[in-house]
Amino acid sequence: MLSRLETAGRDKSLIQPEANFSNTLDEALQRAQSFPDFGALAGRTDPEGLFEAAAWVDACERGAFAAQDMSLRCREPDRHGAHYADDLLKQAADAGQPGAVLSLAARHPEQWMEIPLRSGGMLGDRVFALAALGRSAALVLLSQLCAAPDACVDEQLTRNVLALLQLSIYKTGTSETGEYLTGSEINRREAVDRAARLRTELQWPP
Repeated sequence: MLSRLETAGRDKSLIQPEANFSNTLDEALQRAQSFPDFGALAGRTDPEGLFEAAAWVDACERGAFAAQDMSLRCREPDRHGAHYADDLLKQAADAGQPGAVLSLAARHPEQWMEIPLRSGGMLGDRVFALAALGRSAALVLLSQLCAAPDACVDEQLTRNVLALLQLSIYKTGTSETGEYLTGSEINRREAVDRAARLRTELQWPP
């Protein structure tokens, strides 16, 4: 997993630069509601537009709109069937919208590694790319994946390194990280060294 994370950091094409993108479905829904109806929004094919459309459909699925608005706002999305939100999220994720990648993975916590995208890649590739860019939520997904039996070659080292990478996003140094690591002192030192090398490879700020 750590080698794959390092490799993902070399491919800059999987994720679009985050220029005014929504980070969550809730945020995307707020933006989507600036459109008068779903038809006006559904014409967009840009990554953010696809994510906002997915957020609108997701809101219909969850019954999140006011009762008096449901029939008007959800009439058109309902015509597309039960998987329309996922389909739009896949398109947005395939286009490199980071929030769509994480939202789709969150909707399928057991299967996100194996979700195929139209371009021929997998959703898992996008999650690794986000983790390589230092997105904490993506690193959490990798940690959760490593908790599954036989998911990681060296589970203890991998989980320790991922924990250190997550901590490094918010803290500097390693003096307070001991409580987050497992294993012997040698195991912990190995993780600290591996995390430091990985941060350098991924070109994270010191």
